[in-house]
Amino acid sequence: AMTDPEGDEGLAQLVAHALSEGTLRRDGAALALAAESLGAALDASADWDSAVARLTVLTPRLRDAFALLAEVLTQPAFPEREVERLKEERLAELLQMRTEPGVLASEAFNKWTYVAGSRYGKPDGGTEASVRGITREKVERFWRARYGPAGTTLVVAGDVTPEQVLALAGETLG
Repeated sequence: AMTDPEGDEGLAQLVAHALSEGTLRRDGAALALAAESLGAALDASADWDSAVARLTVLTPRLRDAFALLAEVLTQPAFPEREVERLKEERLAELLQMRTEPGVLASEAFNKWTYVAGSRYGKPDGGTEASVRGITREKVERFWRARYGPAGTTLVVAGDVTPEQVLALAGETLG
């Protein structure tokens, strides 16, 4: 969220959520089926300071899972209808949040704690106006600027050696 352009607050979260909505090779349903066929769980999210794409899978399926994760990270399609659906979902969340005292208190705290204009002083998922202004083109531009090898940390845990991980990363992520 810290890297959201002024006026496009909520863009980082929307980009992260849109990653699993389809690639250049598969639509969202086919992508979900591919993950399911591996016995894997795939999700992506973003918070104030990072975006995370997570894939949980058993070691025997790791090679195929790496390839799927690479596809999601390097070839997202960002279908217009899915970007619009995610925007509508976020707008519904924002409306619901207006009824939660804890959320309202947190927003007031942030507004008064951080200097005027600070990104931390604004809701990390954006406002109704900023979310409405997000377009598919802005999503793709943000992804191109922020999702790449230079800004990526790969974390792998499980029954696998560092050498195996480096080899898989080289084969699939480049």
